[in-house]
Amino acid sequence: DLTLDRLRKDIEDIKKKLDNTSVNVKLELADLKKQFNMEKETLRVTYMRDIQSKRKVTEKLDKEHQKLVEQEQKQIEELRAANTRLRATLERLPKQMVEVTASN
Repeated sequence: DLTLDRLRKDIEDIKKKLDNTSVNVKLELADLKKQFNMEKETLRVTYMRDIQSKRKVTEKLDKEHQKLVEQEQKQIEELRAANTRLRATLERLPKQMVEVTASN
């Protein structure tokens, strides 16, 4: 009977240890989840800052590129206008040559 009581006591001790272990595991798991969420938030903030920084650089480069495109477009328009004037002059040139030779 003494052995049976001792075994019951051992079983109770084991149950208590198991319950304590279960509680400890739950606490550790909660701490790990909390730590994970904090790390996740830290990374999110870091990535958002990086994205904002790169967005600003991209916008700046885009504005510079747009200025270059506008300058090129203006130059193209000026060259087209000059080309149109030159063609008009070249079209009038044969008539003027005939008039000059006829007047001499």
